[in-house]
Amino acid sequence: MHDAEGELATKLLTHWTGIPNSGKTLDEQLVTWQKWYGHTFPNAPAAQLPQEVGQNKWSYEELLSFLDSEEGTSGNPVNGSKIFRTAQCSKCHRVEGQGERLGPDLTTLANRFQKKEVLESIVYPSHVVSDQYVSRAVVAGGRTYVGIATRDGAGKVIILTAGGEKVQIEEQEIEEVHTTSVSAMPAGLLNQLTLDQVADLFAFLIDRSPANVAGRTRKPGR
Repeated sequence: MHDAEGELATKLLTHWTGIPNSGKTLDEQLVTWQKWYGHTFPNAPAAQLPQEVGQNKWSYEELLSFLDSEEGTSGNPVNGSKIFRTAQCSKCHRVEGQGERLGPDLTTLANRFQKKEVLESIVYPSHVVSDQYVSRAVVAGGRTYVGIATRDGAGKVIILTAGGEKVQIEEQEIEEVHTTSVSAMPAGLLNQLTLDQVADLFAFLIDRSPANVAGRTRKPGR
């Protein structure tokens, strides 16, 4: 967090909580404010910063800086549409009729979220999970399947795992079902892409305008 952003956050949290900054560092003061939040809103999600799961190719800050750069904002939405499929995003999500409906429809994503919020949900998929798309562990036949579970209306439960596999199980074969705190969307989703491909994917998700589609100069290996 930049110094200016930290100062603004401190002022906002001091005003909101009524607890003044006691001269501690921002990280130390955040602990106090987090405890206040947990006590005041015991049923709300914990006030914790996102945590990386596993080793990411780039940090969230590196990706956000790139996506805000001139090169990062000149992605090719047509290429991004192809990456949306090859990166298996379409196995859960739908954009303008393309893809599955198991996860949220991303057609109007740009109208609802900022770029940094979209990136955060990809880099930290388990930080905030909507109740509508919570991941479930389904036990059947001595095996446990974890993912988004839906009923198909024909007596079967369909589970989409984090690996993109679809598993169909007869309802009467299910022994146990419970929710988990881990998102069905896999961590490290952007690790398989180059930076140019990340820019293309965001051009498709955030701005699908075909303008300047052929106007990019690629740098090999990015």
